[in-house]
Amino acid sequence: MDDKGDWTMFPGLDPNVKGAVPESYYFRINGIPIYLKGANVIPMTVIPSNTTTEVINTMLTAALEANQNLLRVWGGGLYHPQAFYDFCDEHGILIWQDAMFGGSHYPRDPEMLQNIWEEITQQAERLSWHPSVALWCGNNELELSYEWPNNTMVRSNRNMFVTDYMKNIQTVRKAIKKVNPSSIFVSSSPTKGALVDTPEDYQIRWGWISDTRYGSVHHYEYLADCEDFRSYPAAKFVTEFGWQSYPLPETYAAAMIPETDWGVGNPMNEFRNRRTDVTPQFLYQYGLHFKLPKEWNPEDPKERMSRFKDYLWIGHMQHMRCYETALNYWRRLRSNPQSITMGVMYWQLNDIWAGASWSSVDISGRWKPVHYAVKRSYAPIAVQAVRDYGKVDIFIVSDLVNPVNATVKLQLVSLNDTAASCSEGTAAAQNIMEFTATVPGLFASRVLSKNIDDLLALRSGCSVSTCYITATATVPEVAVSESQLWLAPFRDISFPNPNLRIEGVKLASPETVNVTVATDVPAALVLVSETDPLLGHFDDNAFSVNPCERRTITFMSKKGQLSDADLVPSAFVVESLYDHSRWEEFAEAPTIPAIGVANKVNDVYPS
Repeated sequence: MDDKGDWTMFPGLDPNVKGAVPESYYFRINGIPIYLKGANVIPMTVIPSNTTTEVINTMLTAALEANQNLLRVWGGGLYHPQAFYDFCDEHGILIWQDAMFGGSHYPRDPEMLQNIWEEITQQAERLSWHPSVALWCGNNELELSYEWPNNTMVRSNRNMFVTDYMKNIQTVRKAIKKVNPSSIFVSSSPTKGALVDTPEDYQIRWGWISDTRYGSVHHYEYLADCEDFRSYPAAKFVTEFGWQSYPLPETYAAAMIPETDWGVGNPMNEFRNRRTDVTPQFLYQYGLHFKLPKEWNPEDPKERMSRFKDYLWIGHMQHMRCYETALNYWRRLRSNPQSITMGVMYWQLNDIWAGASWSSVDISGRWKPVHYAVKRSYAPIAVQAVRDYGKVDIFIVSDLVNPVNATVKLQLVSLNDTAASCSEGTAAAQNIMEFTATVPGLFASRVLSKNIDDLLALRSGCSVSTCYITATATVPEVAVSESQLWLAPFRDISFPNPNLRIEGVKLASPETVNVTVATDVPAALVLVSETDPLLGHFDDNAFSVNPCERRTITFMSKKGQLSDADLVPSAFVVESLYDHSRWEEFAEAPTIPAIGVANKVNDVYPS
């Protein structure tokens, strides 16, 4: 990187390089190009007066602990209270501030333009002095809306609406620039960027909004395989993307009557997802990766309730693996000259009700499994184990300015490994590779690429359906990064009963507890949860456990100080994929659902 903050390591902006992008889209802070890792934020509560400083700080702390450095205040919501911006100032979180215009088109009569001027002036005077406010954005998805298939009115009179739009955008921009001339301004999210951006004039680039050569993108594709990184656009900056899950069971049960409302296809459950055609899309995606029961709603009420809990659990794990795939892909594209991806904000950090949504933290403040995946993907040093057709690639992504030497270790863990047989010989057999890699600063490096067959040959008896890979990267004074890669879909793997258990619970401090998990055989997708009245989150969660290595994680209480009396045997529970795939009959391989099908999977809940 030269003194202007431009990269010299690869020919990203060299027009003579095949496939090199003609433009970049990134933020440079104090001369350093920063990869922005964040989320979209919606209103904290349905009733604004309920948004206390405690509510704000709890949610923003969750973002901070998940290694986020950018939050987008979504233009379809509201301007947040002062405490929101104060927290971000004090903790180094940047803010992408939308003006509150979204999903609709606005007239350009004098009264409306005066209204816009006054609103933006008031908010710019209130917020622009905050050092955390890095950027102002004119609106949410107005430029994208010109391509919505059902937006026939706009499409039939495009010139008029474009004229209205540009007059409104120029008014928003002028009001912001009058308050703070140095403010960075973009017209919309997403946008193809500006062609003219001077004090006197502002003109945007029109055209296909999803063109990844320019600007930012929003990405939602519910029928693509979300665990295939090729299904995601190689965009320069991703300001929205998402997949859904329901709240965690404890949160969801408090908002409903489980005995009558819970069930796959249940009308109340369907009501709590405001998208259409959702359940068939969920089941299609889940069926690509997980074993599903042939029948979700058996006649036995207890079994139906059990299977709905399986449905919720699989949904959380799918949500986690979707985001893990996408975030890791965009993180390593920071060093790809054909994209130079330099930022991503997933939809969305927080929730406003107990329903299905894209959030990583539910309405009660509980971390969904996806939030732990976000934390791992956004780590300043993040190792990635990626299957790319017939090979496995190991990447290390570094947000550190200076080069570092990372110690990389690879394990092949077999489903035949048992705790009873975990001798030194077994540990040596699992540890198939160790080496040191030099990782340049502000870069994503591929440190290993190996054919899957060659990798599996390093341990006798391993195949794609019987062994998984654990990669770790250790850098001095930085938290160890870990990535786990199962080489086949879970639906194609036969898991033995792991006899998974909580083996130790110990108070580490007045507000933290160390919880140790053990297993007799490898356990996939292990999730530890606290039980009522405890409430909090862990430093890590939702991972696979090796029987030769007990796993200790730390629980942080949201309810203040704890004592040994709080740590009753049932204080924490642990479960894995095995617990949610024990059915006698399994569903067949999924087919793509037709758009417009009813959100019912059988006739248990007749209309």
